[in-house]
Amino acid sequence: MKNNKDILIKYRAIAYDNMEDAREYLEQMAEEGWMLEKISGYYKFIFRRCEPKKLRFAVELFVGGNPFDTYVTQSNEEYIEYCEKAGWHFICTTGGMDVFYTEDEDVPPIESDPVLKLETIKKKDRTRRVYVPCMFLIMGGCYLGTGLTINRNMLECSFFQFSGLLLWLFVLGIYIWQMISYRNWLSKAKKAAEAGENLPGHKTLTLKGMYVFFGATALIHSIMAVWAGSVYQEKLMYMIPLIWGICLLLLPFSYGLSLYAEKKKMGRSSYQALSLVIVPLVFTGIFINLILLVVLRFGEDNTFDKQVDEQRLAVFGEEEDFVRREMHQTHWGHFLVSIDRFTVEAYNAAPDPVIHTWSIDVYETASEAIHERLLREAEQEKVYRMLSIRFPYPAADRTEIPGAEDLTIYRVEENGEYCYLIYNETVIISARCDEALGAEQMQVIRETFM
Repeated sequence: MKNNKDILIKYRAIAYDNMEDAREYLEQMAEEGWMLEKISGYYKFIFRRCEPKKLRFAVELFVGGNPFDTYVTQSNEEYIEYCEKAGWHFICTTGGMDVFYTEDEDVPPIESDPVLKLETIKKKDRTRRVYVPCMFLIMGGCYLGTGLTINRNMLECSFFQFSGLLLWLFVLGIYIWQMISYRNWLSKAKKAAEAGENLPGHKTLTLKGMYVFFGATALIHSIMAVWAGSVYQEKLMYMIPLIWGICLLLLPFSYGLSLYAEKKKMGRSSYQALSLVIVPLVFTGIFINLILLVVLRFGEDNTFDKQVDEQRLAVFGEEEDFVRREMHQTHWGHFLVSIDRFTVEAYNAAPDPVIHTWSIDVYETASEAIHERLLREAEQEKVYRMLSIRFPYPAADRTEIPGAEDLTIYRVEENGEYCYLIYNETVIISARCDEALGAEQMQVIRETFM
């Protein structure tokens, strides 16, 4: 990208473990007639047109530097002065790295001990290359572990949750690949250092490549989300493109913060550059959470695709005071309906009203594996966060109700309530009533839910 005929701007990533690659790139550009003038914001390489010449460049790690240094600090001035006395001309500094050049082929390298240089790189690159990936691996491992155990039902009943699992797998794959790539580079660098050779380069994504990579990921995920939302009627999925858009805005936003910190000379001395990154990211995180709360509210769906005749449900209670009904459409095309009804008899001579309660949880699935797993969970009295069958199975007895001989029914009386587990090949029902189910109630349940 050219601003004018004498200025050329390129966007590249520069890091501690690819300084050798950056050095080779700068030497190549000088041979093509472009001399580095400045590196701004870690990625922006500004070149000025010059006579094509063969130059030697050095991208060196300042031991006392910091990734948030955006200009030459006072502690770095002595190091630069020392290098210039040795015959190297200083160009710029970025992220704790200094860039020099020389036309003299006889000038000795700035750092003559590659072993010491490698150890310094490993020490300074530990956070980005080791701690951060390990943190994400632990977080992702916890998410996958809970997703496949206590939150398994939640993943099965929400494409939004399921796509989050896939996204975590994708992120973990990236970090695992990065860690493997970094370990391979360390192995090669160690051999080169022990042989007294320059450390090898380590290819990384350019800024343009990062945008293309994350943009393609966001586009594919968003298209899948819109498709799933339209096919399976899960409104939460429509919000995924919005969330991706906010996340992608963080890339130019954080880059703009680096440029601003450099312009205002907010270096490590006052830690203002660090605060410029953390404060907006925290604010953005809070903003995304607020959006998610709106998304969850927007995504509520209280419809039920099977007609529930209120008059027929009156066989469970006469005077309706409170009814809660929920339906969760799942990405397997199944549903869960939960109905709670509380009926209160009118006050009479008794000081307290008599409360009749009943609740019904219905889960339908065409998947034999899911059906069998839910029944096993009921037998083992497992309680998950969502869509679990809460039933005291070990204390229950097999029973029959007239008109429902083709169904499997378990019943147990517990704390004044009658607990039922009713199921056939596709539907599982967990019911709690303060009175035993009779033939009339059972007929309503069958015709309404099964």
